[in-house]
Amino acid sequence: MRLARLLTHTAALSALLLPSLAQGQGEGIMRVTCVFDGDQFTQGVISVDGKALGQCPKADIFVKSGQHQVSVAYEPKDGGDIKQYKWAGSVTVAPNVPLRIMADLKLVYSEAYVKRKLAEEESAKQQKDATQFQKSLVDFWKLASLSLIGHTDFVTNVSISPNGRYVGTAGYDSTARVWNSDSGELIWRFNVKGRVFSTFFSPDGENFAAADETGTVTLWDLKAGQIWGSIRESASILGVAFSPDGKLIATASSDSFARIYSYPSMRLLQTLKGHRGMIHSIAFSPNGKSLTTASADGRAIIWNVSNGDMKNVLSGHGSNVLRVAYSPDGEKIATASADNTVRIWSSLTGNQLTVIDRIREDANGVSFSHNGGLLAVGTSNASRRLILWNLISDEEIIDLKGHTNNVYSTTFDKNGRILVSGSLDKTAVVWPIFLIGSKNIDDLWKKIKTSPNQRIVSAFIKSFPDSKYISEAKKIYEELK
Repeated sequence: MRLARLLTHTAALSALLLPSLAQGQGEGIMRVTCVFDGDQFTQGVISVDGKALGQCPKADIFVKSGQHQVSVAYEPKDGGDIKQYKWAGSVTVAPNVPLRIMADLKLVYSEAYVKRKLAEEESAKQQKDATQFQKSLVDFWKLASLSLIGHTDFVTNVSISPNGRYVGTAGYDSTARVWNSDSGELIWRFNVKGRVFSTFFSPDGENFAAADETGTVTLWDLKAGQIWGSIRESASILGVAFSPDGKLIATASSDSFARIYSYPSMRLLQTLKGHRGMIHSIAFSPNGKSLTTASADGRAIIWNVSNGDMKNVLSGHGSNVLRVAYSPDGEKIATASADNTVRIWSSLTGNQLTVIDRIREDANGVSFSHNGGLLAVGTSNASRRLILWNLISDEEIIDLKGHTNNVYSTTFDKNGRILVSGSLDKTAVVWPIFLIGSKNIDDLWKKIKTSPNQRIVSAFIKSFPDSKYISEAKKIYEELK
């Protein structure tokens, strides 16, 4: 239908385009061909709706009065877009009056012009659809995310079990909690004597550790829900981490020291001394041979796990370094700071590789995605954003809206399914990160169908009510109920 409209326009379109043709004629762009009663017509000014289009070669020859068959065609000499204007029909002429055609012309376009116009129309439609898709996507993310509600004070740290099924949260309400990452059901609530700053699952997923302000790391057996061990220090423990092989536990303390313990014996193996301020965060490298600490002294330090030696000092931040994370391949380290930047370092040399200085707010939490291509950055101050940063293109790709206060902690699961964030709004949020990067409605629905979830399908139905997939989505939703 669109092609037919392009190929055959009538008076309205002709009236718009004729003035430009008249101008073009004077520049020799157009060639006029006139046929009168089957013979070449070479007289008179050719005009349409009172506007002169051009003139046949011999202008002063007159014709007999009466009905005559006349056709007129204009063609571009340079092979441009418009192939020809043409008109054919009967005219009545008066004696001794130059022939003037007062009629509508039909506009015929070249094939190249038609293809270009169709491509432009399709591009405009796609741009409009993409803009609407992005607007609807904001609502979709709010509805598709899962809020873990139950803490009565700040949630300052989150962790994910190795299989991705459970989320651990650390609360200022003196509780550490374990939740089902799919349903949001609270599995365990563990009470301690002080504010909880950090949680971590053992590599086998069987045990759960929480570090608190009393200087205690408490470990629970997740099958039984019972305490089976602990570590005690003299100062508040702000961070805790298991080594990848599950044989070590490391702690980050407010006394400026980090410590490495054997597991499960809890015997102290190393005390790491080098920082000049409290240590906010600690992380093992994927191969377990190094660990990195982030401190209030504005530095991060890479340590040798086997002997406790300092390998590299990461200097460059202008304020507290609040979080540290390794990339999945172990080659990069990310640090988040109150100086409004996130920095990427070489884990081998300690050299700074990248500075992300467009955060514009305190960067509290940072973590790498399962493939190392994205960073999740939690911020504070005015906007309290959760930003996903593309490390390949070096740009922000989405700001996930959901929290109402500072975002203090972020972590991805190992399978690329979910991202979890913890906030001072007393909640943690589970985000279906496998849907990130969907370029259009087709791509999004394809990903949703691969692993349908009732909450996510419901979010799709509410956010894209006019989608061509809405009937299929409603059917799947009913099946999932």
